Amino acid sequence: MPTMLAAGLKPLVPFPGALKPWLYRHECGREVKPRYSNIQQGGGGCLDCNGPKVDLEIVMETMLAAGLKPLVPFPGYREPWLCCHECGREVKPRYNSIRQGQGGCAFCARNEVDLDIVMEMMSVAGLEPLVPYPGADKPWLCRHGCGREVRPRYSSIRRGRGGCSICVGIKVDLDDVMETMMDTGMKPLEPYPGSHAKWRCLHTCGNEVRPHYSSIQQGGGGCGFCTPGGYNQSKPGCVYLIELDSHPDFQIGVVKIGIAGGKSPRLKRWQGRGWTLLEVFHFDDGKIPVVVEGEVLKWLNEDLGLEPCLSAEDVIGINGHTETVSVADLTKAGVTVTDVRKKVKQLVKKAGG
Repeated sequence: MPTMLAAGLKPLVPFPGALKPWLYRHECGREVKPRYSNIQQGGGGCLDCNGPKVDLEIVMETMLAAGLKPLVPFPGYREPWLCCHECGREVKPRYNSIRQGQGGCAFCARNEVDLDIVMEMMSVAGLEPLVPYPGADKPWLCRHGCGREVRPRYSSIRRGRGGCSICVGIKVDLDDVMETMMDTGMKPLEPYPGSHAKWRCLHTCGNEVRPHYSSIQQGGGGCGFCTPGGYNQSKPGCVYLIELDSHPDFQIGVVKIGIAGGKSPRLKRWQGRGWTLLEVFHFDDGKIPVVVEGEVLKWLNEDLGLEPCLSAEDVIGINGHTETVSVADLTKAGVTVTDVRKKVKQLVKKAGG
């Protein structure tokens, strides 16, 4: 007991044996479990107070290499150490964490965020938070500039996505939808399937068509039989799947489904912009590509919950951004590009191709 008391240790349980951990309270207030044999040999009773011996020159080199400038003397191996990170923030990393290769600044590592920056970005997106910040990847109750209550994720806002799904066309107000369709001469023959899925309608010309609501919103005519210069369902056509290996915002790639007329240069134009052809299926019946494309988009957008990743600005002069998904989003949904190719082939076969 004198040996243990001299080391600042007060036993909390009976002596377990010289080589077994013994529960004590150290004079610093911490509960510790040193071995009696170690204390006999001069070992410290509390690693947080004593810690492994360190060479202060090596300590400083390690901290500076991690972009950290200590503001107070070395406090110990496992104690928070007030430093200035190279980003300009004051932080309190532990030396043992830095030695193990961990970053010294949680903000730079994106484990934490600067709430001033967060609030500024939300404001720019037209969002007024109604509850405290929940974390980058959790829904955050806000009021959008349109007046609606929405639940965007800050991580999505940071990537430039809109804060209101209805305003950006991902979700819709059904009354507005029906009014827009009627104004375009469309009579829906089935419930609203989603903004980017084919919707079976009867056009005023008497033909049954399957326009995307998103295309109607953007001023598209909706009827391939009536709209000059557009895809004509009464003529041969093709459905294709293409991939862009990299994009400034989507480093591991983007996949796109699309349709084109039998003699249209559209597919070659995509290839001329660096896209790789994965699959193409030609049909004498121009209605089949429309059906296949619609089913693929329904699977991607509705069943998997994936949003189009490109914007109209990304495909100026060729359009088609609403039929894109990022490979990263596919991966998060547990789907590979190979799976998408298989899905297209299955739907082509099902449609009679």
